[in-house]
Amino acid sequence: LEQVDGTKNIFRARVIDQREIDRLFYAGEINRHQFAMAERLFDLAVKAGCYVRGINISELIIAGGPPTGTDIGSVVGLRALAFTRAIRAVCEKAGEGIGQWVSVVVVDNRKAEQPEELTALRMGLNVLREHWEPQVRRDPRRRIAAAVAPSVG
Repeated sequence: LEQVDGTKNIFRARVIDQREIDRLFYAGEINRHQFAMAERLFDLAVKAGCYVRGINISELIIAGGPPTGTDIGSVVGLRALAFTRAIRAVCEKAGEGIGQWVSVVVVDNRKAEQPEELTALRMGLNVLREHWEPQVRRDPRRRIAAAVAPSVG
């Protein structure tokens, strides 16, 4: 339960473990950065139209077209392209199976229970973070093992 803003006695219930990524985060199976990347990918999937319901044709006829005046198809197409690029980045850097698995868990809400499934999901979400946040790629702390290893030659 959480308090509604600006009120003292009104509360609302909020479900915090509705999706598989929520469950994994609250169980400590993925860290906050991985969860943030999963949320971002899920948001892209929603914007790309993965969960779009049917269009109310009568509302479009009465209103004379989309309320924004833009072509809905082109907007959804661009958003689908962003989602596709993200999954392609995971496939290229971690393998096609991992890219597909990340998509299945985040978008289709498939359960990840086996250790190898969790490892693949974590790896894919880490790749997404490197893809979307280039400064992570350049962070010298990610190279600690290389820096500590004795130099040869």
